[in-house]
Amino acid sequence: MNKTNIALILLAITLYGCPIIDYSYKVRGTVFYINESADTVVSLDSHGGCEEKVIPPNDTLIYEFSSSVASRKKLNINIDNFPTDVFTCREMLYKDGSTLRVEEEIKDIKNYENRKETSPRVFEFTFRFTEEKKAKGGPYGYAYKLRGKVFYINESADTVVTFDSYAGCKGKVIPPNDTLVYVASRDFYSLEELNINIDTFPIHGFTCRAMQYKNGRTLRCDFEIKDIKNYENRKEISPGFFEFTFRFTEEKKAKAFICSTLLLKGTFARFV
Repeated sequence: MNKTNIALILLAITLYGCPIIDYSYKVRGTVFYINESADTVVSLDSHGGCEEKVIPPNDTLIYEFSSSVASRKKLNINIDNFPTDVFTCREMLYKDGSTLRVEEEIKDIKNYENRKETSPRVFEFTFRFTEEKKAKGGPYGYAYKLRGKVFYINESADTVVTFDSYAGCKGKVIPPNDTLVYVASRDFYSLEELNINIDTFPIHGFTCRAMQYKNGRTLRCDFEIKDIKNYENRKEISPGFFEFTFRFTEEKKAKAFICSTLLLKGTFARFV
């Protein structure tokens, strides 16, 4: 190879970088979450089959996962180095009334018991919530009960669809000139103490938050829906029970950007 070719190769590497070979591994399995503590265990996670999960004392949550683990290096995934971010049940709290404590050990696979690879890349794990683990966890914050009703009015020419996985919101469709009435009572956890009123209501933790205008295959994401100031007719109609109205309009749609959505039911990609 002459000096000219070497110089060209070095120039190409400088301009475009070295090629990166990625690896992808399909993993699936089951996790048994056993609550042996005196408190209820609740999930902070909001997707992947773990949203709004509650494990009473002396009860068990059986969680099945199917995921892709992507990496820039070759991995030997086994029971001792399994990436726990594959599990969507990773933000768990001990809840005693309004007192919350963080489960600190759930993110380290070494704290799981009965670790098995039952067949190639099919795994089984057990995690126990105990009084000893609870004592090690720090305080989390504050627990609130959010109760209310939201009127979603579609005045646009497009259909509005939701991609939320919250109960009561999943798979909702609002045709043009139609209204979705959403009523819910939901636990909400915050690191900060809140004074909840019609102007500070944490709408992002309560309602159908991922709404899109759908025209054929074109989807436009409406982010105004996440700010309570964009809701009309804000009322506290009884102590602790709120009512709001949100309108989907052509004007709001024009401000929304085109977004692409990939839906893989029961499958989540993790990069390590």
